[in-house]
Amino acid sequence: MPLGASLPLTAGSAAKVFLAWDPRPERLIRRATDPVRFRREVELARSRGWASSSGERQPGVGSVSAPVVPEDDPLLAVVSVSGPASRMGRISARRYAPAVVEAAREIERALGG
Repeated sequence: MPLGASLPLTAGSAAKVFLAWDPRPERLIRRATDPVRFRREVELARSRGWASSSGERQPGVGSVSAPVVPEDDPLLAVVSVSGPASRMGRISARRYAPAVVEAAREIERALGG
């Protein structure tokens, strides 16, 4: 993927987190290739506090993302870690998710949240 490439918010773990904290996500969810499945994954991201993906944006690449939301403010940022899908697939994501969530919390604390 080229540096600075613009990507739609309809695939990938970071997109799921952005939309999980968006007050009006439907306008983008309905543009996904499979809106029903993508909506479920966005809802799951909101309920567990992180999202994962495997091969959604780029074949062979997986990722885990978590929101940075200081003191109940709107979403400020998303922390994401990506790597080869062989190590960052959906099952492995559960192993990495706690560290990604903790990194997001550390950023919140650093910002006074």
